[in-house]
Amino acid sequence: MLLDLGNSQAHFALSDHGQILGELRINKADLQLTLAFQLTNWLKAQEISPKEIRSIIYVSVVPSLEPVLEVAFAKLNWSLVKIDKAHMERAGMEVQAEGVGADRLLTAWAGWQIYHQPLLVIDIGTALTFDLVGSHGEFLGGAILPGPGLANQALAWGTEGLKVVPLDWPDEIIGKNTTHAVQSGILFGYTSMVKAMSEKFAAQMGGQLLRLLTGGWAGTLSRSGQDLGKLHPRLTLEGLQMMGARPEVNFQPSKYHG
Repeated sequence: MLLDLGNSQAHFALSDHGQILGELRINKADLQLTLAFQLTNWLKAQEISPKEIRSIIYVSVVPSLEPVLEVAFAKLNWSLVKIDKAHMERAGMEVQAEGVGADRLLTAWAGWQIYHQPLLVIDIGTALTFDLVGSHGEFLGGAILPGPGLANQALAWGTEGLKVVPLDWPDEIIGKNTTHAVQSGILFGYTSMVKAMSEKFAAQMGGQLLRLLTGGWAGTLSRSGQDLGKLHPRLTLEGLQMMGARPEVNFQPSKYHG
C-alpha cells in the first residue's frame, strides 16, 4: 500500500509488482473519524482483504495526523515505513538545500529515477513548489508559493465582496462577472507564473530543462493550451513504489501496535 499524506487529503494506492491497481482519496478533515471505515470499504470493493496487505509506505507533510494513521495501521496489522530525508540520501540523492520536506525530495528523486537528466518538478497542490534536480541527480533547491486553491480561499477570507469560486476555465481572460474574473485571475495567472518561473530555472541551468507537472491542480493547469511540462499526476506514488522496492527500506510494526 502507498500513501501520500498531503495538506488537503490522504491519497492511498494499492501497489503490486510495480503496478498501481487502485486509488482512494480521503479529505484530511475526515481522517480522524472515518479512516478505518473508508479503507476497509474500499478494499472490500476491490475484493481484497486487509490481511492481504503486507505493508504500507508513506510520505507525509502533516505530522499531527501521523499518530491517527499509525493507530489505524496497527489495528490492521500492517507494517510500515515513513519516508524521510535519510531514506533519500541512502538512495543516492545528494541534498544541497536545508529543511526540505521529504515529499519534495521524493518527487525529485522519482523524476530522476525515471528520466536520468536535469529536471524541474512542478508540484501544483495546496502549495505550488518548484524543485530542481541537477545532472547527477542532486537536489539543488527550489521555490514555494501558495497553490491555486489556497489563493482562491485567501481572496474569500481576506475580502468582504469575494467568495470561493469553482476553478473552472473561463472562455476568455476578460472576466465579465466576478466569478469569471477570479477564475481568469487564478487560472491564467498561475499558468503564466508556472511558465515564467520554469523559464527562470532553465536559464539558471544554462538552457533547456525537462519539466514534470504533478499535484492535484496539475491536470487543471495542463488544460491551459500552453506547454507547461510533461504531466505526471502520480509522481509521488511512483516514488513511493520505487522506494518501497529498495532493499535498505525496512518495514516495521507501528509503534502503536498492541
